Amino acid sequence: MREVTFDICPCPALYPYYHQEDSVVVVVDILRAGTSMVAAFDHGAKEIIPVATTDEAESFLGKGYVVAAERNAMRCPWADLGNDPSEFTAERIGGRSIVFTTTNGTQAIHAAREAGAAEIIVGAFSNLTAVARHCQASGRAVTVLASGWQNSFCIEDTLYGAALLDKLEELGAIYRLTDSSRTALELYRQHQVHLYDYLYNCDHNQRLIQRGYPESLRLCLEQDSSTHIPTLNEAGQLYIFN
Repeated sequence: MREVTFDICPCPALYPYYHQEDSVVVVVDILRAGTSMVAAFDHGAKEIIPVATTDEAESFLGKGYVVAAERNAMRCPWADLGNDPSEFTAERIGGRSIVFTTTNGTQAIHAAREAGAAEIIVGAFSNLTAVARHCQASGRAVTVLASGWQNSFCIEDTLYGAALLDKLEELGAIYRLTDSSRTALELYRQHQVHLYDYLYNCDHNQRLIQRGYPESLRLCLEQDSSTHIPTLNEAGQLYIFN
């Protein structure tokens, strides 16, 4: 059996050093972009166009798109939506195309795309098992690209990578673990039973609480409410194909 690697990259700036040819890159931003993207497709979004800058996002206003934009954990004042999963309701986004820019998550997608990643999908706790099954079926190496916070480490994104690895091992998949994935898995297994309590004081959850989003962490840790896997196509748009 061909040996494949499971690795976790802690932030977009480091992705070029973690890039593997022909790997599945799972972009993760638990708090909150990845979770919001899955929620958008759960509620009928047609597509999501991730853009890197607020200027680019703002240029789509008045052209029939829903524009979701966030910086520093707050909705941009001119945007239709911000970056909280609770905002992406069927009434607001059902059947529509969303232009999306965030402080961290959309930057991670662009970093993977610019480096030439073979396949880019978006992971969240809400689609954890679906992503694990997809990775297992692919037979490829897996690189979890944590979005972090402005290219610094975020524990919730890294522990999602460990949760995905734990699920893959539960499904019978075998990977060669790197130092980062092995360390994260050991930490996750120590705290998975009480993961909410462990992550409550993490930097970004405290940032969100200060900005008026006290329930985001609980919402973003709900597991397996979705089978949708946002997948980036060659044109740079996210669709679901499952």
